Amino acid sequence: LYAHVLSRNEEVEDIINDMIKKANEEGSFVSLNHPVWSLQDHDDYIDLKGLWGIEWYNAGSNTEGMMESMQCVDDLLRAGEKVFPVAGDDSHNYNIIGCCFNMVKAKDLTYESVMEAFERGDFYSTAGPEFYELYIESETLHISCSGVRKIFVTTERRVNFVKTSNEELVTEAEFDLKDYIEKSHLSEEHYNKAFIRVTLIDESGNEAHSRAYFLKDIV
Repeated sequence: LYAHVLSRNEEVEDIINDMIKKANEEGSFVSLNHPVWSLQDHDDYIDLKGLWGIEWYNAGSNTEGMMESMQCVDDLLRAGEKVFPVAGDDSHNYNIIGCCFNMVKAKDLTYESVMEAFERGDFYSTAGPEFYELYIESETLHISCSGVRKIFVTTERRVNFVKTSNEELVTEAEFDLKDYIEKSHLSEEHYNKAFIRVTLIDESGNEAHSRAYFLKDIV
């Protein structure tokens, strides 16, 4: 689902949200694709409800100089929407096929298993770097990945964790989340909106993004 320009009109907004709701009820995954290319801003998408995914990378957009980003994803996450970051090559032309992919953690290589994994958000999206492991144990986040220049963790507030190197490539990181988790419990409302997500950036500037993990679901 996308619109080139969404009207800032409550009636139109209600129609779009009703379309999203009906699509979800029919078992569809509703994705907001290339919001930058579609000239959308915060006011256009912030009140959308029930989106499954947001396209943070689109090869068509990027090759035309309209760089997609995680801004729309983070805006909706911070509004409490559990959206997943998605990458699409938008392959109108053969030269951009395979510029990115979505790696799915499925039980087996069947349609049912793959779609169930997508529905749960058991996947990451990337324009190059790869995640190998991502888990929390004893309030410590463990990450292993292909060689990158930077690994960082974004949250719903101004708390971030970073490991970077200008020399040898980084292939793993551990971040102590204890203080972040404790301060997330200051209020129930605060805790309900608390999340972490992980970004990898390789030496060519290519990015990979995990889904966001809300603390109330994992801790």
